[in-house]
Amino acid sequence: DFGITPLEVAAAGRPTIALKKGGACGTVIHKSTGFLYEDSTIDGLIAAIQEFEQSNWFRPSEAIRQAGAFSPDIFKKRKLPVLNSY
Repeated sequence: DFGITPLEVAAAGRPTIALKKGGACGTVIHKSTGFLYEDSTIDGLIAAIQEFEQSNWFRPSEAIRQAGAFSPDIFKKRKLPVLNSY
């Protein structure tokens, strides 16, 4: 689970609200490019959405910048040394 969906959303200048687990933790910056919540219940998701809706910290330009840090060229440079070690 890499967390590619939040990056695709960020590239479009939109926020991600995701459970603080798995790939989203590596690609979503909490209260910058999205919102990570810990309570995996429906009530937890509702609370996260409500908190996000009441906030004003999200900036589309920050989300787009974050997505750019995972461009194909940069991603290849970061991952190839690990892949070549196998």
